[in-house]
Amino acid sequence: MQQLHQHWGGLLARGIAAIIFGIIAFVVPGFTLSILAYLIGIFFMLDGIIALLLGASARSQEFLLEGVVGLAVGFLLFFFPQQSVSVFFLLVAFWALVTGLIEIMAAVKLREYIRGEFWLFLAGIVSVLFGVVVFFNPLMTAVLMTMFLGVYALFFGVLVSLLALRVRSHHTPTKTKKKK
Repeated sequence: MQQLHQHWGGLLARGIAAIIFGIIAFVVPGFTLSILAYLIGIFFMLDGIIALLLGASARSQEFLLEGVVGLAVGFLLFFFPQQSVSVFFLLVAFWALVTGLIEIMAAVKLREYIRGEFWLFLAGIVSVLFGVVVFFNPLMTAVLMTMFLGVYALFFGVLVSLLALRVRSHHTPTKTKKKK
């Protein structure tokens, strides 16, 4: 960390990149949403694969169904982002509603076998509530998410750039030996 001042340019580049992304999020929100579609598509596909594996090993129809839904929605978001971006948040709402209902059903079934199924039930309730909010306000959700990312990136970029300039001006004092 003492030699960080020699690499202040890397910090500044990182800050500038974040500022540029923040500006893009405000100026071209459709581009930002396309990137989000790719990333969330990857997440949904990975989550779907894990749910399928869990459903197959546990012989759970609920997790198998959840895996199929996750894979299907993730596939659409990842491989057809331009077409999907217009319905992106409706797909997210659909995914959250379906997986939430499946989680609630699984929690009820799981109740016969273990205690603590409440956490899965609660996760299902949260998923359903999130899905309902997004379903009835998809445009507001998209705008808010893009704006949030933009604001975060701008603040992060400015702060890291300021840190870079501060580090650049910092000089490590030379150590002096004590005389005995």
